[in-house]
Amino acid sequence: YEAVISASSPLVGRNVRDSNFRSNYGAVIIAIHRNGERILKKIGDVVLRSGDTLLLPPLHNGLFLMAAGHIWPLQEASALKQERIYTAREISPSLYALGTVSNGILLINRAGQVVRHFSTHNGLENNNIRSIFADRQGNLWAGLDEGIAMIDYLSPISKLSPVPKSRMATYT
Repeated sequence: YEAVISASSPLVGRNVRDSNFRSNYGAVIIAIHRNGERILKKIGDVVLRSGDTLLLPPLHNGLFLMAAGHIWPLQEASALKQERIYTAREISPSLYALGTVSNGILLINRAGQVVRHFSTHNGLENNNIRSIFADRQGNLWAGLDEGIAMIDYLSPISKLSPVPKSRMATYT
């Protein structure tokens, strides 16, 4: 969905982060356009102006991608309708990280298929993902309820753990 900021909106002159947009309006902004151009800086840092167009995902209808002025649904993403997605980040041209409220991080491809899942079952400290950031070294950083996690999502190894009550050690 798109929403246009009116001149009388209380959002005018405030950055997205300080406006508490998510908690006040129950929606997440995934892109902002100004004068027909997408603003490429961090969404939370954008100071909103009258006439800005906000792109809001209709999560109850599935997930959508937007590129080159076109929006299309992710056909394979129907299984994601039950997920409570809190944050999302493009981490490569063909891969997206979705942070959920209670199911960790889902990596999906452009078709909407889940290609990796990180949760407490494979080493994540907890499943409530507050923020996601991808660094230049190919690591995924997740802000959790009580700390941060660094995930080497490109690694073929998903979890190393010692055998409980054994004298074995795990080395990488």
